[in-house]
Amino acid sequence: MGRNVAAEEHKTVTRRGRTEIYRNQAIVEIFSKTLAGRLFGFQNGEEMAKTGRSIAWVKTLPEVVPGCIDQRRN
Repeated sequence: MGRNVAAEEHKTVTRRGRTEIYRNQAIVEIFSKTLAGRLFGFQNGEEMAKTGRSIAWVKTLPEVVPGCIDQRRN
């Protein structure tokens, strides 16, 4: 695999899941489902108001992601 310079600068470690451990996959799937549920309404409203594809929902990610993480902790 190649180096990821940006990840190294931010001291980010990438872990790979193993096929026999389903807990890692389940955590990601639950997070993705929660994130999609929170962003769907905003994305759908933006795309209905405009013609073409909208990526305005990406701006809300920094606000939505911490909420999803906090929800899982409680």
